[in-house]
Amino acid sequence: MPFVLDNSVVSGCFLADQATLHTQGIAQRLLDDAAWVPAIWELETTNVLRSACLRQRLDAQRALQVLAHLAQLPIEVDRHPVPRSELPLATRDKALAAAALAAGVGVVPGG
Repeated sequence: MPFVLDNSVVSGCFLADQATLHTQGIAQRLLDDAAWVPAIWELETTNVLRSACLRQRLDAQRALQVLAHLAQLPIEVDRHPVPRSELPLATRDKALAAAALAAGVGVVPGG
């Protein structure tokens, strides 16, 4: 089943200190399921990669590899201003998960 993907989960797929069983599970799930992201996700991901390079947690070559890998995954960018897809959210951000639940949006378990 498709789901909405938050950058906090994606970061755990390429930054070792942010990896969890949840991020690994979501990475595995992306082998079979499509994920949707808001348009800002592209900017967020680029910013995380840039910051990781500046902090010497990744080098530029590895950042480019991450971008190439992400481009191969079934991640769809939703460019509609107010999406109402009713898909569950995969996030490690506890405040975002709480807000999603309060708004009646499902959350992918494990975070």
